Amino acid sequence: QAFSFCTAGHWAAGEPVARDGTGLQAAWRRQIRQFSRVSPAVADAVVTAFPSPRLLQQALEACSTERERMGLLADLPVLPREGGSPRRVGPDLSRRICLFLTTANPDLLLDLGS
Repeated sequence: QAFSFCTAGHWAAGEPVARDGTGLQAAWRRQIRQFSRVSPAVADAVVTAFPSPRLLQQALEACSTERERMGLLADLPVLPREGGSPRRVGPDLSRRICLFLTTANPDLLLDLGS
């Protein structure tokens, strides 16, 4: 096998998904975590509100303005850690996820200026 080092190790294995769909939500959560500065709690907030990328994409398509689309996730509550203060997903991550799911530009840098 050429380049066996690329697939060796648990970090390269990805998220297991069964034929019945088991594991898809974990894969979606892991995909959200790929964005810089996204904690597990923030990813959980997004996945709880939109259990699949397709559901989020449909919600984005239903928005009537670009501003509404970019801010769709901004006010989602993020469960605080014990003793922490309440937070929200915020406009920056909302914008980046929106662009990730809607842009046709493969060269778009989602974290530029973030």
